[in-house]
Amino acid sequence: MVIAEEAVKRGWTHGAELGLWDGRTLRYLLEHVPSLTMIGVDIFRDIGIPDYRDGAWDHAGNREACRAIEAEYGSRVRVMDMLTVQAAEDVPNGSLDFVFIDADHSRTAVEADISAWRPKLKPNGVMMGHDIDWPSVHDAVTACYPSVQIRADNVWMAA
Repeated sequence: MVIAEEAVKRGWTHGAELGLWDGRTLRYLLEHVPSLTMIGVDIFRDIGIPDYRDGAWDHAGNREACRAIEAEYGSRVRVMDMLTVQAAEDVPNGSLDFVFIDADHSRTAVEADISAWRPKLKPNGVMMGHDIDWPSVHDAVTACYPSVQIRADNVWMAA
């Protein structure tokens, strides 16, 4: 997984994942990068965008799965059940090595996440995300960053 590889290579200790779904990425990072402390954010409910298959996801089950990860990993993880932009208000500026965006994929939402979470990065922090192959994500990311690196599984990275 690209995020775990980068975390180990760069010695990251603090990160955030926006959009948790069932917590599989969050769990993977916590299992494979023992020095990492994570913030995970998801609203665990339908958001009214057809591309998200609203009504097809088990939001309650996903919330429960993420809460189980939080209970298992204790002080290494904090799951925030709220909108991503709202959650940014509770995170100190300059405190994160990376932010991984995989929440609402609309252009407006991705741009808002980048704007809200960019100040949370340390001076050499990395903004990254998933699904750069979605036109809305691609357009938002390239509007905010003149140059991005595209990695495996449609992961994008920008410094």
